[in-house]
Amino acid sequence: MHGQIMRNTDVILKNGAIETLAEFMDRNPGVGIAGGQLINGDGSKQNSFDNFPSLTTEVLNKSLLRILFPKKYPSKRVNYSSPIDVHSVIGACMIVRSQAIKEVGLLDEDYFFFMEETDWCYRMKTRGWRVCHVPRAEIIHLQGKTANLVRDRAKIEYYRSLYLFFKKHKGMVQATILRSCLFLRFCIDFLLTLFSCLLTAFTRERFKRRLGIYAKLIYWHLRLCPKGMGLGRG
Repeated sequence: MHGQIMRNTDVILKNGAIETLAEFMDRNPGVGIAGGQLINGDGSKQNSFDNFPSLTTEVLNKSLLRILFPKKYPSKRVNYSSPIDVHSVIGACMIVRSQAIKEVGLLDEDYFFFMEETDWCYRMKTRGWRVCHVPRAEIIHLQGKTANLVRDRAKIEYYRSLYLFFKKHKGMVQATILRSCLFLRFCIDFLLTLFSCLLTAFTRERFKRRLGIYAKLIYWHLRLCPKGMGLGRG
């Protein structure tokens, strides 16, 4: 099997993880990208795959969608005993077929920190390659260590990447609708969080942090979403 292992420095590969992924790719030549099961340090499962973003998934409650439509929106709560086809895998650790890279190209460098693997998987699937989740390959993922240091800027960077994905793959109309809907939601969340802060006399750090994040997101949208306010350089 000719492929590449793509991983970052926030993961710990459990024994046999790479071998399991490589063997799976050898047995399934139509698979372009495969990822394993990401787990926390305490052994609990993380989301290891996701649906491609759509107006439905981004505007409505994703957890509710997973409950109402489990086949269309698979959840980490399900114990998968064998590999499954998914829309995209989380990029903490994934194996990628070199032939697929030659056909589709490398990761899009317009994404600075989030969703570059989602974009890659989307391009793979549009070219006919399968994307799979392999549950037997387990990877400990120290999730969010970088983003947690600068939560407000990380949130802005995430939404910048989300809007970029929509512009690139869904068109400007859907991208504009999404941005308008999320801006309205941030304004409502800001007011609800402000009310919570007033009820608790601004003594709850959790509420104050949320209030600050929503304020930054609103301000960023009012400035027409410039690059420089996120994690990347302007």
